[in-house]
Amino acid sequence: MRERCFQFISRARLAVASAIASIAVAAPSLAQNYIRTQIPSLGGAETYVADVNELGQVVGRSFTSGFSNMRAYKWSASTGSVNLGTLPGGSDSEAWALNNTGTVCGIATNSSGHRRAVKWVGTTIIQLANLGGNQSGALGINEHGDIVGYSETGGTDPNGFPIRHATLWPNSGGIVDLGVLSGGDTHSYAYDINNYGVACGYSDDGPGGAFVRHPVKFENGGVQNLGSLGGTFGHAWAINDNSEISGDSYLSGNSVTRAFKWANGVMMDVGTLQNSYSIALDINIFGQMCGVSARTLPRAVRWVGANNIIQDINSFLPGGSPTMDSAEGVNGVGQVVVEDTSADSHLLTPPVKQLPLYGPDPGIAGANNRFTVYGATPGATIRLYWSLRAGSTNVPGCPGLVLDMNNVRLGATMVADANGRASVVGFTSPAAHGRTIRYQALEYSSCRTSNRVDFAYP
Repeated sequence: MRERCFQFISRARLAVASAIASIAVAAPSLAQNYIRTQIPSLGGAETYVADVNELGQVVGRSFTSGFSNMRAYKWSASTGSVNLGTLPGGSDSEAWALNNTGTVCGIATNSSGHRRAVKWVGTTIIQLANLGGNQSGALGINEHGDIVGYSETGGTDPNGFPIRHATLWPNSGGIVDLGVLSGGDTHSYAYDINNYGVACGYSDDGPGGAFVRHPVKFENGGVQNLGSLGGTFGHAWAINDNSEISGDSYLSGNSVTRAFKWANGVMMDVGTLQNSYSIALDINIFGQMCGVSARTLPRAVRWVGANNIIQDINSFLPGGSPTMDSAEGVNGVGQVVVEDTSADSHLLTPPVKQLPLYGPDPGIAGANNRFTVYGATPGATIRLYWSLRAGSTNVPGCPGLVLDMNNVRLGATMVADANGRASVVGFTSPAAHGRTIRYQALEYSSCRTSNRVDFAYP
């Protein structure tokens, strides 16, 4: 990986642009069979998967002997499944998420039997602080190492249950209570956090309360109710850098739950396989989602395309594959981690990977910002373009391929490392303040483009 500093935008080139939300477009087709890799267990009877990062590293939990001694693991093609251990004197651990630096977060029991939020840096386990109670859990992590989850506060709700609040553990240190919705809620969870510090989860009135649970977004110290599909119970499971959220909500009457995508203030019912239930558990930078729905029995599914078409992942597997009943995570490269009906876990890789673009990070005009691409061909040159105008520009030598913007300017070139990752740091002019800049990456040698990122500099 090579880095070069450059100035993306000069004052002379800035023009008036519409102030729109950050979006991503040009998601490629996933209509191709996957390459399946089974994730080996740690020696026990069952293995569960939780997350996959852009480098294809996988985390989850596995029994180490029969149905006992559950342990967090981290898997990669080069290392296999690595037992991450647990807290001193503890019996179990679970890994729930990881970022692209390989830092893992999850839950481990301590010598008192309490479940505690932890993170692993390498194989070193670190216990995170609590808000005041005994139990906590770390469920999501971003590229900065900021972690979200839940923690008991030390108080009890009107029904006598320990209160749990959505919690943020900033990588800089400390602990933050993310709070609950006003109006009677006492409990909340945070499941995921994006690279701009926006988290998602739920807020409710706790065990023993009314059947009311609100999917929520945590942002700038506030809690936003995302609404519902007509029912009173739902979850916001995952969020991407465009603040698109995947989740589930009961329909009117609370008879069945349906997967949703929430974007630009609107919650969309994204359907089911056979008019049954569905849950969208994860979402990537392209807005593609994965989860579970049912025909007669549960099936792993994905949602793709601008119209969020639901597809049974089993239709895209090699012959002789086991039946997959849940898709737990999807990365921007297009890989999906799934579980089969025998409680074995698998990594599914498309033959042609997608090219996800992340950035600008930290997203500040008048400062250095980083852009990173994954899924590139090792050693390939990646070109990063920018523009102030939407539209399309044909790519010479790549029939039918376009950049999703007009009047494009080359901002930088970078070379992908052995893992297919390319990164560049460049100075963004103060003149970008208040403007929306469009970015897109191109790997010319394979005729692949990334998602387009439209970023409104604050």
